Amino acid sequence: MRRNSTMSGATAVLLGLGAYVAAPSLAQARQASSPAAEPSTSIAEVIVTARRTEENLQDVPLTVTAMSPKILAERAVNDVYALQMATPSLQVQGTQSEGRASGSYVIHGQKAAGDDAPPGVVAYLNEVPVFGAEIARSFFDINNVQVLKGPQGTLFGRNTNGGAILFESVAPSAHFEGYATGRIGNLNERYGEAAINIPLSDKVSLRAAGNIERRDGFTKNTEGADLDNLNYENARISLRVQPNDVVDNKLVVNYSHSNERGPAYILSDLAPCSSPPAMSCIFPAATSQFAAQQALGIRKVALSTPGYIEIKAYGVSNTTTFQLDNLTIKNVFGYHDAKFQGHDDYDGIDSTGLTVEYARHAKQLSEELQVQGSLLDDRLRLIGGAFYLDTSEDPFKGRTAMGGTSVGYVDFPAFFVNPQYTHREETSKALFAQASYKLTDTLTVTGGYRYTWDETELHDSQYRVFFPGTVLLPFTPPATGFSACSLLAAPISPGVTVDTTNCMRSASAKFAAGNYIASMDWKPTEGVLLYTSFRHGYKSGGFNSTSSYSGPGLIFQPEKLNDLEVGFKTQHRFGDVDVRFNGSGFHDWYDGLQLTNVVVDPTAGPQSLTQTIGKAKLWGGEGELIVIPVRNLTLNATVSYFDGKFTQGTIIGTNNMPVNLAGVRYNSQPKLTYTLNASYGLDTDFGRLTPSVFYSWRQGFYFTYEKSPGNFISSYGLLNARIDLANVAGSNVNLALYGKNLTNKAYAQTVNLGQAFGYLSRFYGEPRIFGLEATVKF
Repeated sequence: MRRNSTMSGATAVLLGLGAYVAAPSLAQARQASSPAAEPSTSIAEVIVTARRTEENLQDVPLTVTAMSPKILAERAVNDVYALQMATPSLQVQGTQSEGRASGSYVIHGQKAAGDDAPPGVVAYLNEVPVFGAEIARSFFDINNVQVLKGPQGTLFGRNTNGGAILFESVAPSAHFEGYATGRIGNLNERYGEAAINIPLSDKVSLRAAGNIERRDGFTKNTEGADLDNLNYENARISLRVQPNDVVDNKLVVNYSHSNERGPAYILSDLAPCSSPPAMSCIFPAATSQFAAQQALGIRKVALSTPGYIEIKAYGVSNTTTFQLDNLTIKNVFGYHDAKFQGHDDYDGIDSTGLTVEYARHAKQLSEELQVQGSLLDDRLRLIGGAFYLDTSEDPFKGRTAMGGTSVGYVDFPAFFVNPQYTHREETSKALFAQASYKLTDTLTVTGGYRYTWDETELHDSQYRVFFPGTVLLPFTPPATGFSACSLLAAPISPGVTVDTTNCMRSASAKFAAGNYIASMDWKPTEGVLLYTSFRHGYKSGGFNSTSSYSGPGLIFQPEKLNDLEVGFKTQHRFGDVDVRFNGSGFHDWYDGLQLTNVVVDPTAGPQSLTQTIGKAKLWGGEGELIVIPVRNLTLNATVSYFDGKFTQGTIIGTNNMPVNLAGVRYNSQPKLTYTLNASYGLDTDFGRLTPSVFYSWRQGFYFTYEKSPGNFISSYGLLNARIDLANVAGSNVNLALYGKNLTNKAYAQTVNLGQAFGYLSRFYGEPRIFGLEATVKF
């Protein structure tokens, strides 16, 4: 009860602060978009599509962080890991299989429980859900990035309990224009980016853009190729057809490719030998190698067989809009294809310990029909539609060292190698509707509902190839070793069939649930928005495809959430000083929370299990302040707070024993973060000079509920700076000096949870990066 009172108090403070900002200047209040406001002294209006239509950010009763290309550059945001540093309440972690070449998003504590589990935050490119690798480094020719906080299930669908991240590329226009950017920097960095827009006629326009980067690895390897290098390229082609004032069709084709030496996993914790499968028991040399790694530090390893990650992905999206007076009909189609293969050495030691080979080929087709309209002199706004998603995943027969599978090829040679073949098929269908009605000119109520039907199928094979001397099972294999089917014949859940003779398993499951929202927003005066909303979210269930059990643990159930949010948005002008101050607070109640642990079962061996463990309460809030105190000087500050605890639930721990989580603090992202940003524009004889500085700080946190030293990511702050010189000597050339992590802070980005094998490892963020950038516009 005390926690709830704290939350209520925080909400009251946020609303009170908003009222405080509003009260002194009600007569002077005006929107930043007012024609009387001069650009150099006014905060620019930000247009977002958080409610599937274009609106001013200050009019949207949701917590949204939106960034333009200018802000992205000032804050050195060129990938999703840099995006988290500039966004309150957002945490980005590396994925188990794709390392830092992709990203797993965390907002309000919500994330994918594991690689095989549904996400808690979904990324969209031009309104279409995409694979993470397609957007992780595609921050080129971007119109804006919007991070929506809290459940977005009514308009964006299932698996958005934490939020949604919207990437919008620059659309083709009727003007011939373009640009080319080149960048060189330390670590032998070479970066290129370009875009060209060509009007083919007065009704058809084409835009092509892309980027490419090569950079040496920042983790030196004394025994082989350096790790943590960059070697990728992306491309995007857009075609826009506008035959008349009614029809607008946008076709976008995107391509991404990366082939890199993956992240360097640094062993951070090694348990003493107690019993197998503890690594220190299996590999006596692990203890001395751990000590050697500690002596080398975090920027150097000694790996004779370093890992690699290669990803090829492409996508096609088509958006057709029909505008008929007060009625808008929009169809959004998407198809995306991603192939991935890689080899990860999770324990980070040269002895062949726990290594995993992955090869995945995933395909995704989506189709959404929207109908939007307004009635009653625009007092009633409606949106409704239907959504369909089909996703499949098969093994990809590509280049691998030990064989390709869609789930993974686990190699723990003292026991066995574990080839797995998995095919998964998933379909999702939904109907949705939302309406907003102005009760008065200042008071609006909104209600929305979405119902989703999910079906998923699993077809897989699993083997254990045992080596002589293996003692994992109750018996010892013969001297020659042997191969055996891992799938257990019993128990078997409904909807599951197991053929141990041919080592094949098939399973199917269906889930269905509703999402809804009820909200109210009030504009007591110009420049002030107060709002509150109650939302119910749904995250789909799925299969534990790495488990050889076919009983109740094979299928994990959906996760449900109730969310309460209150907030304010204010923007005023005090004399010559423009001020924007936004804030919000939330409280979430989770039921059937999904968590994942790697469990070593004495019969079935290691398996990654997503478990539906019980209930949790999460709460927090965030605020953003923008001030232009004098002409051309912009100051920005953000802060976010997050906390929570499990209220009931039991999880099977890494030692295959139950762990009571009731009362345990909920971890997964920093409790406190803040950012500070300043930029100043100055006209000179050589061009417009704009220096900017950006600082971001994040409090330390435990990666999971377990409080072990190797599971803790320490607090850290990063300092970035940039100096832009635009239109050099009156030309179309822009120059910039940039620096990231100028204090060369060492900080961990992701923890690999190998407690089941008696170790923890992690990979680290970039060291100091600096360089020179030049852009030519035409």
